[in-house]
Amino acid sequence: MTSKRTLMNLILALCLCFALTTPALASENAEIDLYEIANSTVQVTEAVQESGAVVTTFENLNGFVEEVRNNHLEISDIDLAKFIMEFTEQNSEGLPENEILDMLEYDNISTSNVYLLVDEQGMVEELSKEEALIAMAADWTSTDGVMQITTSSTKTKTSGSQKYFTVWAHATWLKINVNKMSDVFVLGTNAFFNDAFTEQGNVNQTFVCQNGCSRQTTRYRSVNANSTVDADLVMNYDNFVPCLYFDNIDTRCDYCTSGSSAKCTSFSAYIKYGIIAEGTANIQAAYGHKTFGFGNISVAISATGLPVLSIGAGGSMKSYTARAVTLS
Repeated sequence: MTSKRTLMNLILALCLCFALTTPALASENAEIDLYEIANSTVQVTEAVQESGAVVTTFENLNGFVEEVRNNHLEISDIDLAKFIMEFTEQNSEGLPENEILDMLEYDNISTSNVYLLVDEQGMVEELSKEEALIAMAADWTSTDGVMQITTSSTKTKTSGSQKYFTVWAHATWLKINVNKMSDVFVLGTNAFFNDAFTEQGNVNQTFVCQNGCSRQTTRYRSVNANSTVDADLVMNYDNFVPCLYFDNIDTRCDYCTSGSSAKCTSFSAYIKYGIIAEGTANIQAAYGHKTFGFGNISVAISATGLPVLSIGAGGSMKSYTARAVTLS
């Protein structure tokens, strides 16, 4: 029985891996053409930083977009933007269309991915992508789960010694048992905050009914600097850095009677803002997931940009922290 279960887990993991690495585009031919064009026009470099973060940088994305638009009119902007997210190792799950379309405006994008799991002893463990896919398929449950955090940036301009960046982070639960408690997501930095940029964030959860109707229920909440509250989602500021505080909403079906069972099929949080760096700057994403009690999660940002998460007496939480990324 164990060997059969392991085999099925591996098969499912391979299927998931294929699904996560194959973008849905206009046609099979368009898919092949896009990869060929991207591989011939985009410069890709990879570096392992002092923190251990593996950062991949993609340059000349504007040249790629221009080439596609000139020769493949059948490909829509949204499909092209989704392809760029796939090609630059980002996940578009839970993002609104306008955020995805922003990818078409960037000539360079740097990304770093980390996969984190809380094991049965409650310890946070960093996984490879392949190990995360296998963990998703495993017969394993806990009050926590498996999370992917993508830390991204684009350098938009340089003025004298000042470098302007747009930075964003995307936390996606690959496997979770929803626990009806509150969570926090933050992207810390030690750079200067760019007041000219409108910071923003969103949280998205989707549920599929397990009680007969099979319909999907969506809970999407969005905030920005001008509107900092949307239902349970609140954007607060810690050391001038925006932080998202939100509820881990219980599974539900909007179309069936009260008490209908549902399964959480996607759950992600996203935050984005602008910074100005003198020389180099650090960014680091962290997700706080409350597991017990009534205490509130608090956020502090260290002098090096490290987010430090804590919870009051009577509560417990798990911190999913990505590796720090240095921008230069």
